Amino acid sequence: MIALLAYAGLRVGEAVALRRVDIDVPGGFVLVDENLAEANGALVFDTPKSHQKRLLGVGPSLAKRLGRHLETLSGGDDALLFTTPGGKPLRYNQWRKAYFDPAVSAAGLTDVTPRSACLTRNAGRRSLRRHDRRAPARPLERECHDPALRPAGRRS
Repeated sequence: MIALLAYAGLRVGEAVALRRVDIDVPGGFVLVDENLAEANGALVFDTPKSHQKRLLGVGPSLAKRLGRHLETLSGGDDALLFTTPGGKPLRYNQWRKAYFDPAVSAAGLTDVTPRSACLTRNAGRRSLRRHDRRAPARPLERECHDPALRPAGRRS
């Protein structure tokens, strides 16, 4: 999940709401169409912050990692990618204390937050487009308006 935040620019709520059907390993795409947030102690699935679906391109290395992770999941197409050991949806504070903060410490980093990992990726992409004329004119993410762009079996 940390790799998705850093390399695909997802927000934590978007990452914990990802389901098996949202991942297109051969195409190297991740469909972001949900967000998981905690409201008054209850977990709520809602639209992403932008209120729009978007299709993110991920590199071959991350796509392969996601493919290996998918092989370990039980359940059907709607199975969440990232859950607690008991199979329940991850809460932000729980995930941060159990996974993110230890990874930051192990890397010898300080003052790194999940949001800064996402922002660093996006800022680098904007900077690349601004300064490198060979860079793609459009960002890797595309809004997913076309049903043909959705991974097979995607719910409406």
